[in-house]
Amino acid sequence: MNWYVRFIMRHRFWVLVTCAVITLAAGLNLTRATFGTSIGQQLLGGRPEYTSYKLLSEDFGNDETIVIGLEDPRFFTPEGLTRLKRAVDRVEQLSDVSRCHSVLSAQRVAGDGKTLHIENYGQMVLAQPHRQADIFASLAADEMSRDIFLSKDHKSTTVLVELAVDPYRAVESLPDLVDSIVSCFIAEGYSPDAIHRAGFLAAAAESAKQSINMIITIFPFVAFMLLLTVWLLFRRFWPAALSLVVALVAVAWTMGALVAWDPQVNTLVSLAPPVMMIVAFSDVVHLCSAYLTEIGLRETKEEAILHAVGDVGKACVLTSATTFVGFAALIMVPDNTTQTLGATLALGVGSALLLAVTLTPAILAYLPHPKELRTGAAAKSQAILDKLLDACRRVSWRHPRTVVAGFVALACGSAWAVQHVELDADFSRRFEQSNRMSVDTRWFKEQFAGTNMFEMYISSPEPDGLLE
Repeated sequence: MNWYVRFIMRHRFWVLVTCAVITLAAGLNLTRATFGTSIGQQLLGGRPEYTSYKLLSEDFGNDETIVIGLEDPRFFTPEGLTRLKRAVDRVEQLSDVSRCHSVLSAQRVAGDGKTLHIENYGQMVLAQPHRQADIFASLAADEMSRDIFLSKDHKSTTVLVELAVDPYRAVESLPDLVDSIVSCFIAEGYSPDAIHRAGFLAAAAESAKQSINMIITIFPFVAFMLLLTVWLLFRRFWPAALSLVVALVAVAWTMGALVAWDPQVNTLVSLAPPVMMIVAFSDVVHLCSAYLTEIGLRETKEEAILHAVGDVGKACVLTSATTFVGFAALIMVPDNTTQTLGATLALGVGSALLLAVTLTPAILAYLPHPKELRTGAAAKSQAILDKLLDACRRVSWRHPRTVVAGFVALACGSAWAVQHVELDADFSRRFEQSNRMSVDTRWFKEQFAGTNMFEMYISSPEPDGLLE
C-alpha cells in the first residue's frame, strides 16, 4: 500500500486530472439514463417459463388490467350509458390500451331449452329505454356481471381497461398511463372524486410514483446527514467536503458504468447511490481520522499522509473486500433486478475504495497543514466519543460473560422473530391510510367482489385435445 501512496503523491496532479476526465465521461454517459423496469423482465427475465408466457400472451392477451370504478347513480340510463361509451372510446384510443370491458359489453346469456339467447345489456337499454328497469333487474340478478360491473349499492359501475401486450413496458411509465386513463373520464364530465382505481397495475403505478419521489429526496438527504455528522465529529469543513467529493465521484463512476451497460435504470437499482455514498464516506473518514492523528506524530505532512493512508488503507481494503463479496453474492439471486443491484453495489464498493485511497492522499497533499485531531473545537466532540468508547470497553472488560450472554439472547430473539416474517406482495397495503390508493381499495372492497385477477393457460399436446 505504501508504494501506491507514494506513487499517487508523486504524480498527484496527473492523478487528479485523470480522475476528472473519467468523471466527466461518466457524467456525460449518465445523461443517457432513463427510468424503466418491466415487471416481467425484472422478476422473470431469462426464464424459459416467461418466454412461453410471452408467446401465449401474444395470442390470448395478457393479465395487465387496470380497474376504474365510477360513482354514477345514473350510469344505466340512456344518457349515462352514452357518456360512458364516449369515455370508453377515448380510453381505447390510447396507444397502450388494447380494449375495455364494461357494462356496455356485458352480455345476458339465457336459454329456452333449444336456443341460446345472447343480448347486450347496454344495447338493450339504448334500444328500449322504456324497459330500463327490467333490464337493470336482470343485470342485478346476473351472477356473471353483477359483482363486476354493478356495485352492491347499485350506484356505481366499473371499467376494466386491458392493456396491449408489451412484456417490456416499464413500471415507471404506469403513473402517466393511469393518469391518462383517468383524464379520459374527467373529460367526459366524471368528477375526479367519483373515479377510483384498483388492480395490481394501479397499485404498482402509485408505488412507482412514490419510489421516484423518494429517490429524488433521499439522495440529497443522505448527503446532508453525512456532511453534518462528519462536521460534528471533526468540527472542521474540509474532511466533510473531501468525503463528499470522493463519494460523488464514486457514484458517478459506478452509475456511469451501469448506464453504459444498460441505459434503462430500474427503481430498485437507483437506490444504490445512497448506499455507495455511505460506503465512500466511511472510507474517507477513516483516512482523515488517521491523518489528523498522525499529523502530531510525524515531522512532515507527507509522512503523516503516507503512514495514515498506508496503515488504515489496508484495513479499508479488507473491510471493503468483505462488503464487495457480500453484495456480489446477490448476483446468484434468480431475478434480473437483484442481480443488477448486486453488481452495481459491488462495483460501487470497489470504486469507493479505489477513489478513497487515490483521491484522499492526492487532495490532502494540496491542502494546508491541519491542526491535530484533538485540538480546537473538535476537542470536545472527540472527548465525548472517547468517553463513550471507554465506557463500552470497561463494561466488556468487567462483565464479559454478561455481555456475551446478552448478545446471544438478542441473536436468539432475532432468529425467533425472523421465523414470523411475512412477505407482503400487496402493494395497496404499503400506502398510508390517507393515500388515494388506500381510499380506492377500501371503496372497492365495500362495493365490489374484488380486484385481483389470475389467468391460467391450459394446453393439450394433441390437436383438438381440449375438446375432450
